Amino acid sequence: MTNDELRRLAEAATPGPWCNMADTVFHGEIRQASDDGFALIATMPYLDDREADFEYIAAMHPARAIELLDEVDRLQGLVAVLASEYSETVVEPYEAVEWAKSWIANYERLRGLLKRCEWENGGWCPVCRERMNHGHASDCELARALRGER
Repeated sequence: MTNDELRRLAEAATPGPWCNMADTVFHGEIRQASDDGFALIATMPYLDDREADFEYIAAMHPARAIELLDEVDRLQGLVAVLASEYSETVVEPYEAVEWAKSWIANYERLRGLLKRCEWENGGWCPVCRERMNHGHASDCELARALRGER
């Protein structure tokens, strides 16, 4: 059943709120609570053990169903707006994972190359020109790249 079909049924049914008359002389009945009295909606055979079903039916009256359908419509509209605004940044989870794996592999490969060239220049850093035994200069881009900083 679609939401439109459910809405059509709810709009055609006796309006709510409904109440389960379990603790009254009308035990086993669901009635509409209105200013005009209590119109009969449904009955349950006497001594039936489906009291929880009747509580649910009474709580899920047409006005409640319409209220929930309105919320579904609102949320679906919000999803549509977000999807259109962020369509270029939204990717399938599999694609995101594969991209991340590729990026990490490339980063690790680059890091390995940087590490190899770090002190190969006779014990001098090719970027900051500091000696191996002194460490890198505080603003050395090679040292920042090796640490994974930008």
